Parts: sequence; C-alpha cells; structure tokens
Amino acid sequence: PSGRPQGALGAALQHSWQVSCSLYEPPVFTETAYLHAYRRYRASLSAKELAAFAALFHWRFKNAEALDESTGHLLPNALLWKLSKGRPASAGEVRRQLGHSACLAHRYAAELAQIIAQSEAQAAHVAQQ
Repeated sequence: PSGRPQGALGAALQHSWQVSCSLYEPPVFTETAYLHAYRRYRASLSAKELAAFAALFHWRFKNAEALDESTGHLLPNALLWKLSKGRPASAGEVRRQLGHSACLAHRYAAELAQIIAQSEAQAAHVAQQ
C-alpha cells in the first residue's frame, strides 16, 4: 500500500481533503435577498410583517458580516421569522421572543426593536401612497 489509510478512515480523510480544498464563496447581499428566505417558509406574512422580515434580514446580514459571524449564529432563521411575526415593540419583548437561544441577537434587543418599529412606519407610509 501507499501509506494512506484504507477503508472508512481513508474515505473520511479523502472527503475531508476534498472539502478543505473547495473554495468558500460568501453569500452576496441584494435588496431582494430576503425574498428567497421568505419563500422557503411557504407561509405568508402581512405587509408589516414582511417589512419587518426584510429589515431584520438586512440588519442580520450587515452585522454578521461586520462581526465575522454566520447569519445563523447572529439570528437564526426561525427567530428571524418569529420576530417578524410578533413584531415586538421593546427590548424586553424582543428578549422574551428570543427565549433562551444561544444566538448573539440578545445583545442587540433594543436595536432590533427599533428596526421593527422603523419598518412598521415605512410599511404604513407605503400603504398610504
């Protein structure tokens, strides 16, 4: 033999080598990127909820990139959806909706409440036009 492990260990090492040689391409943010995530839920949101979802999605992407964290670690999709549906108005309400999750979003509860409030104001303004 050539000195390489055989069997399951050899296969695992070969797969590991292939993965490590692949090029990571970070996600690219676009103004409509939130729609792709929204469609995966196969559920609907009201106009205000969708505005909150879009604003939170944008916030998550921008901050995850700045913190060099994954978007899922900052605010997982399920919690992004939950905040969009619940539209909490205060930092305390945001923390209650986040529950005991290990995500980093707890640190930004006040900012998230403000983003949701701003998205509601924008949705109301668009609806009046």
